[in-house]
Amino acid sequence: MGQPKPKVKKKKTVAQLQNLCKAWQVLTGIQRQDDDTNASRAGASAWQNISEKLHTVTSKLKITQTQLYNERRKVQRAKATSSLAKQKARSAEKENQVLGKEIEELTRRKEVEEQEQYKKEKGLGEKISRMEESGTRMRTTLRNMTKRVKRISDVKLTASRRATKQATEFSLKERGGAFSMQAREMAREMVNCGVPERKVGDAIQKIGKAMGMNVTQKMSEGTVRRAVLEGGVMADVQLGYELSSTSDQFKGHRMMGDWKLKDLEMRLGLEAVKTGDYERMPSEDEIRRVGREKLSQMPEEERRKLTMFIRAGCSMHKDLNTVKGGDEAMKSWWEESGNTPPMLLPNKWNAAALSTKGSAHTKKETEVSKRGATQLTTLAGMILKNKDTKKGQQDIYTWWMHNEVGYSVPFADVSNTRYGSHGEAACLLVVYRQQYLKFMEELRDGKEKPGFTNPEKNVYDALGSCIPTLTELVVHALYCVLISQPFMAHVRTHSNILLLGPFFSGKIELMQEVIDEPALWLGASVNPKTAMLEGTEFTEWTTMVVGAVHQLLPSLPHVIGALIAFLEGTKTTFRRFIEEFREGGDISQMSDGEKEDLFVPSTNDLNEGALGKVRLSKRARPNQTLLSHNSRQLYQNNETADFAQNKLQTREDQLFVRKLARQHQVSGRSRKTRERHMEHKKLRVLENRKRLMKRVEAERARQAQLEATRKALILDNSEIDKLKVPELDKQLRFHREEEKRRNSAVRIPTLTGLNKGRKQEELKRAVSRWLEYEGEAMHVGSDEDISDLATDCAVDLSDSDES
Repeated sequence: MGQPKPKVKKKKTVAQLQNLCKAWQVLTGIQRQDDDTNASRAGASAWQNISEKLHTVTSKLKITQTQLYNERRKVQRAKATSSLAKQKARSAEKENQVLGKEIEELTRRKEVEEQEQYKKEKGLGEKISRMEESGTRMRTTLRNMTKRVKRISDVKLTASRRATKQATEFSLKERGGAFSMQAREMAREMVNCGVPERKVGDAIQKIGKAMGMNVTQKMSEGTVRRAVLEGGVMADVQLGYELSSTSDQFKGHRMMGDWKLKDLEMRLGLEAVKTGDYERMPSEDEIRRVGREKLSQMPEEERRKLTMFIRAGCSMHKDLNTVKGGDEAMKSWWEESGNTPPMLLPNKWNAAALSTKGSAHTKKETEVSKRGATQLTTLAGMILKNKDTKKGQQDIYTWWMHNEVGYSVPFADVSNTRYGSHGEAACLLVVYRQQYLKFMEELRDGKEKPGFTNPEKNVYDALGSCIPTLTELVVHALYCVLISQPFMAHVRTHSNILLLGPFFSGKIELMQEVIDEPALWLGASVNPKTAMLEGTEFTEWTTMVVGAVHQLLPSLPHVIGALIAFLEGTKTTFRRFIEEFREGGDISQMSDGEKEDLFVPSTNDLNEGALGKVRLSKRARPNQTLLSHNSRQLYQNNETADFAQNKLQTREDQLFVRKLARQHQVSGRSRKTRERHMEHKKLRVLENRKRLMKRVEAERARQAQLEATRKALILDNSEIDKLKVPELDKQLRFHREEEKRRNSAVRIPTLTGLNKGRKQEELKRAVSRWLEYEGEAMHVGSDEDISDLATDCAVDLSDSDES
C-alpha cells in the first residue's frame, strides 16, 4: 500500500478569517465591557451601555450566522467538489458552537449584571434622594452664606464703630448704674493730689479728652465726697484687720499704746467669755471681773508688760522747753546779779509812752515790753523772713546778702516758730553781725523818707551797741551749735526714744561740765570732743560760729555769769522733762529687748506734721469737715489702696463700704460736733460773764469800801495805835491804792504775813507820805484838828475823783 498522504491543513477563507476576527473583537469588547461594567459605579448609564453593546454583538452574531449559512450553502455546493470546503464548514460549526456557548455565558452574566444593576440602581436612588435632600440643605446654607457675605461689610462697619466707641469712650459706671471701684479710687487719688472735690468730675473728663477718650459720665461733688469717706471706712477696716491679725498680746497692747487697765481687763474678759460656756451674755462688769481674774493669774513678768504705761514725750519738745528754761533763768540772773539787763525792745506804742518822761504809764509799758536775745531774733525774723510774704524785707535781704558775701544766707524761720529757729537766728546774727548792721543802715537810708521803723530801730540798736543783748545772743549761739543741733541730729537718727536714756544723761553731764568749767566753751582753744555733745569734730558752720563768738568775748564782761545761769536753767528744765527715764522708773526697768519691741518714736514729727496738714487743708478747703480730712489722711498714710486691691475686691465688700460711708455722711457727725463746740462756747461765755459780774461787783464793793475809808481817814498816830487789825487793813488798802494811782516810788508791801505792829508802822509811814504829797505840814495836836483835817481831805479827794 502506498503511504498515506499527510493531512494538509486547510486554509481558511478570507471571509472566515474576517468573521473570526470580528467575533474575537466582539468577545474582547464584551470582556472589556464586563471589566468596565464591574469597575463602573455610575448607575443607570452603565447598564445602558452594556445593553447597547449586547445588541451590537447580537446583530453582529446574526450577520455572522447569515454569513455562516451562506458559507454552509456554499460548502454544500462545494462539498462534492472539495474536501477543503467541508473542513471549513466543520471548523465554522465548531466556532459557532463556541460562540453559542459564549453567548449563553454572556446571557447569564447579563442576567446577573441586571440583578446587580437593579440593586445598584435602588441604592443609587436612595443616594440620589439623600443627595437631593443634602443639596437642598446646601442650597439653603448657600443662600444664608450669601446673605452673610452680603452683610459682612455691614458687620465690619458695625464692629469698627463699636471698637472705635470702646477705644474712645470710657465709662465710669458699672452695671447697675453705680460708679465703679476704679472710678472711686481715681477720685480719691485726685483729691489727695489737691484737686477740689467739686472739680474732680471736670478734671477726669478733661484728662480723658487729652488721652483721646470720651468720658460720658461726670462725678458730682457729692459722689466724690462720699468716695473720700469710703476711703476712710476702708482705712478703718484695714486697721481692724491688722489688729485682729495680731496674735501676740504684748504687740497688740503696744499698738494701742494708750489703753488703760479697764480696757485690758475688758479684752481679757471677752477672750475668756468666747471660750467659756455661758447661758447668757455677761454684763460689762462681769466681763471685766473675769478679765481681772485672768490678769491676776498671769506670771508677774507678763502682767508687768501688759499693765505698763509708758510716757516718753517728744525729744524735740524736750530741747525746745530746755532752751526756754535756760532763757528764763538767764533773764532772772541779770536782776539777781544787779547787772544792767538787755535794753527794752518795745513796740511803737510802748516806745512812744516810754519816750515821754514823767508819764504815769511808764512803769506799765516797761513791764509789758520785752528784751533780750529772743526778742531780738523775733524782730529780726519779722524783718528778714516774715511769715506774711506781703510784709518784711525778705527778697531785698536775700539779694543784698548774696551780693555782699557771694552766697545766699537765708534767715532762720523764727516768724513761723520752727524748731531751733531762735538758736539758729542767734548764730546768724553773731557770724554776720557787721553785714546785718550794714544792711539795716542801707535799708534806713534807701527809703523815700530815710529812717527806721520801730522794729528796725530796735534790731539796729540791740545788735549794734547793747552789750547785755549781745551777751545773751552769744550764749544762745553756743548752746545751739554745741548742744541743741547735735542733740536734734542724734534723736532724728535714733528713732526709738526708749533707748535714748544714756544719751539724755550725757547731755546733762556735758552741761554740768561746762558749768564747772566755762573755759570748755569760752577758752582760747575749744576741743569738740569735750565741748560738743556727741562731738568728734566741728562742722564748718560750728567753726564759724565759735570763731565769731570768740571775737566778741573781750567786749562781753558778763558772759561767764550769763552762760552759767543759762546752763543751770537748761539742766534743771531738761532733768524735769526726762523724769520718765529716772532710775527705778518703768523705762529703766525694761530690758533692751523690751525697749526694742515696745517702739516709741523719739520725736512727735508725725503728730506735728498731721496738725500742719490740718492747717494747710483748712486753708485750701475751708468747708471741709474733720471726718473728710481724717478719711483722706488715713487712706493715704496707711496705703489703704493696696489693702483694698488685695482684700476688698468682692462686690459684697464694696457694698458694705459704700453703705457704711453713706451712714457716716448722713449721720450728721460734723454738725453734732459743731453744735457741741457752740454749746461749750456759749457755756463758757456765760461762765465768763458770771465771773466778770462777780468781779465788777467785787470791784464796786472795793471802791465803796475805799470811799468809806476815804471819808473816815485816820491821820493821827495815836489813833492809829488804837486801831484793830481789820481797820488797819482798810486804811492800808486805801493808801496803797492811792500810791499806786500816784505812781509812787515807794509802795506798801503785801499785807499777808504782816503782824499788827508792822501794819501800824506801815500805816504811819503811808500817812506821812500822804501828808507830804498833799503839801500840808501839819502837827497833829488834838482830836478835833485831826477830824477837821480828815474831813477836808475826804472832800478834796471826792471832788478830784468826780472831776
